[in-house]
Formats: sequence, structure tokens, C-alpha cells
Amino acid sequence: RAASPRRLVGAPGKRPSDARDADAERPMIETLQEMISGLISELERHASASNETSSSPPPNATDDGRKPQEPPSRAPVHYRVYRSPAFPGLPGMGLPFMGGGGDGDEEGEVAALERRLRSAALPAEADEVATRELKRLRRMSPMHSEYSTLIDYLEWIADLPWNKSTPERLSVAAARAQLDDDHYAMSKVKGRILESLAVCQLRGDTKGSIMCMLGPPGIGKTSLGKSIAAALGRDFYRVSLGGVHSEAEVRGHRRTYVG
Repeated sequence: RAASPRRLVGAPGKRPSDARDADAERPMIETLQEMISGLISELERHASASNETSSSPPPNATDDGRKPQEPPSRAPVHYRVYRSPAFPGLPGMGLPFMGGGGDGDEEGEVAALERRLRSAALPAEADEVATRELKRLRRMSPMHSEYSTLIDYLEWIADLPWNKSTPERLSVAAARAQLDDDHYAMSKVKGRILESLAVCQLRGDTKGSIMCMLGPPGIGKTSLGKSIAAALGRDFYRVSLGGVHSEAEVRGHRRTYVG
């Protein structure tokens, strides 16, 4: 009876490319198995030699007065810890869990992130936090669950405009002229905007409550915001919040949030 072709259990539908990759990785796996087996054998031999030495009786003089014969000495077992990026016998495979190991790409990513943090000209408090977290990142394995979170946190610090700002230009007359040039009528809305800017001018800065304009689409809320930004000499950014259901989607989750 003709035998039906058998398939490998646990690898259904393996593609030819996967088979080629498995064939390429097989020599490295066999080499690693041989190295581990050799290390285990040396450890067992060393442990058995230590047990024999501890269980043997103390050397005493024999009945005829001759000195007892000493047991044959064994060669010491030497161990070596590899900390280079390339593990001997396995080219291209490093040890990310050891201090000097890790992949070259990961090391390059950390170095590039350090250069970005230096060029960002951080304040003293932010620089202290970034330096502390960068030291933690260098000691952390790329396989750690917090590694990517820490990378994102440091990239966010480097992207913030710490020393970039637009100078204040508070002038109610300039704002009135800008609003009249861009919009016809709407005197009630313009008056409320000018009142808010007048309070800011008396106080000396624009920090305070946020101006909110409510209404259906297409009545000029965005164009009014553009006119206010032009009157103040500020850059205008439009952020659409359609479909946002939680304030955490705007403010962002905490750094230790998992989910």
C-alpha cells in the first residue's frame, strides 16, 4: 500500500523561505548546543572532583611508616565570560542580557538619542531627569518590557521645543484691525475676543483661561482663531478632536501605563 506523505507536526504550511532560514540557522544552533554540552560536562567533572576530595579521609601515616600516596591532581577548570558584541562561534549573535553585549543597532539608537538630548539644550531639571533615564536605558536589555517605553519617553523629551518661543505682541488696536479685515459683521463675537485680549494686555501676558467658541461647522470658528493668531504674531495650529472620547487621548497616558 502506498504510504501517504507525512507532514511535520507543529510546522503546518511551512513556506520555502522559512525552510531555507531554518537550514541556515541549524549550524548555529548545533554549535550552541555543543558549547552548552561541553560547559555542562566540565561543571559536572569539577563537581565530582570536589566531592571526591571532600569525602576522602585525612592523610595519615601508614602502618609501615611510609607517607601515603597523594591522589592524582586534576587540571583546573577555567571559565570565561564573553562580553563582546559577537559571540564566538555564532557570528552576528550578541548577548543583550550582558553589560557589553547587545545589538549594534540598539547601541546606535541610544547614541543618537543621547546626541538629540544634548542638542535640545534642556533646562537643568529636565537635563537631570533625561541623564538619569539615559543611564537606566544603557543598563537595560532591549528585551526588557520597559525598554521601548523609555525610548519613547526620551524621544518625547528631545522633541519638545524647550528654548523656542514666539515673542508676545499684545495690541488691542492691531487685533481689532485684523478681525475687521478678515470678517464682516460678527460684532458681538469680535467684542468678546477684544475684551479677553484687553485683559491680557493689562496683565502683561496671555496666560489664563482658554477662549472657547461654540457653534456648528462652517460659521467661522477656525478663521477667527487664525485672525487672533495673526494679530498676536503667533503660529496657528489646528488640532482636530473629532472622535476623541477621553481626556487621556489628548493629554496622553502616564509613562507606566500598560495597555
